[in-house]
Amino acid sequence: MATGSDIPKSMYEQLQNVTLVTPPVGVGSDISQRQFHGHPMLIAASVCLPLVLILAAIRVFVRLRILRKWGLDDYAFITSVPAGVSLISLNLALIYGGAFGYHAWEVTIGDLSKAVLERSVAVGVIQGHMQA
Repeated sequence: MATGSDIPKSMYEQLQNVTLVTPPVGVGSDISQRQFHGHPMLIAASVCLPLVLILAAIRVFVRLRILRKWGLDDYAFITSVPAGVSLISLNLALIYGGAFGYHAWEVTIGDLSKAVLERSVAVGVIQGHMQA
C-alpha cells in the first residue's frame, strides 16, 4: 500500500487544482472566486455559547445554593456542557481551518491539509455518522 511519502511530488502538484466533486448542472466551479458559507455558524455559536454557559452556571447555582439538592441528572449535565462546548469549538475550528465552509465543488484536493483531515476525523469520531 502506498503512503504519502511514496507518492511523487509531481502527482501532488497535478492534483492541487482538482475539485472534490463536479459542480451540479448549471453551476460553474470557479475556485479562484469561491464564496465562504461558514459565517452563520460563527454567528450562531457567538450567540448560543455564552447563553449555554450563563444558563449552566445559573442551574448549578440553583441546585447547589438554593435547592441544596444534587442528583444524578446534575452529574450528567455537568459532563455534557463541556462536551457540547468542545464539540461546537471543534466544529468552528474545522469550518475556519481551511477546506470546510465551501461547496464541495469549490474545494480542491490541495486544500485538504493534514490538519484539516485530522480535525475532520476528530469531529467524525465525536459526532458520529451524519445522514443526509
